[in-house]
Amino acid sequence: MIRLLIVSALFGLVLCDEKKCGKCPPTPKLYEELGCVGVLDNNGCCFERFNCPDWNTLAADKCHYKGRSYNISDTVSESDSPPCSIACHCSEGYDGTKPSFRCASVDCPENFGFLEPGCVFQYSLDKCCNVDKVCGDDKINELGKCELEGKTYTEGEKMYPDSSSCHTCLCTKDFNSSVPIESNPNCKKVDCGIELRNLYRLQSGCVPVYFGTSDCCPIDYRCPSEKDEVMPIEGRADLDVMLEKTCKYGDHNLHIGQSLNSLEDKCVECTCKQPPMVECVKKTDC
Repeated sequence: MIRLLIVSALFGLVLCDEKKCGKCPPTPKLYEELGCVGVLDNNGCCFERFNCPDWNTLAADKCHYKGRSYNISDTVSESDSPPCSIACHCSEGYDGTKPSFRCASVDCPENFGFLEPGCVFQYSLDKCCNVDKVCGDDKINELGKCELEGKTYTEGEKMYPDSSSCHTCLCTKDFNSSVPIESNPNCKKVDCGIELRNLYRLQSGCVPVYFGTSDCCPIDYRCPSEKDEVMPIEGRADLDVMLEKTCKYGDHNLHIGQSLNSLEDKCVECTCKQPPMVECVKKTDC
């Protein structure tokens, strides 16, 4: 199948034969949440690098989120805050760090077992906690059912697909499991709040550490250290010297394919895969 891609007025039209492209690497969640723009490879298939906002040019005495600057004590509106985060406000930095947002986490009553006997909670994709409940066998039996990955769910229930762990789906009357999770209107990708909670880390040169794959929320951050070393690639002398095809990490520039040395955690591999940032992933079998 031929797929037509409109790259830009500069590059014009690119025809891509999906059979020749193979499977593209996932877009790191960091790039997705920061609004970075992907640049296709020469085959017009996969993103080989990304153009990201330069957060180091932002005012150092303010917090920044979704293109807006916040003064100390300013709060983020509920509509702009990720689910389960409330009262997000710009707070002064500490120990020389830049200002950053601090948020309160929502503890839903259902997490503590608060549910009347004979009732089921109802959820919305855009809300953290339940939005309603249905009680009584007759009313519960009127609710629809959904099938997803061999499991049965009741209408209004949240579903967490194993095949796409960074998505949450909602069982509705019109849920169609044959529609891919990524494009299913009843599924939504998790908002990790990377920019909201960790922009100050990115401004300090730190990079996210993911678990297993880079397309979901980070579990930690790796920050530049005097112990950092760039590992050579054995038998490879054709390193691309174009600056936009390198990953910046601290004082080091890594070419695509180059990795950082392991520090305390030998299970974490940090490699330049899709510039401009190093991608750190903790192995699942380690």
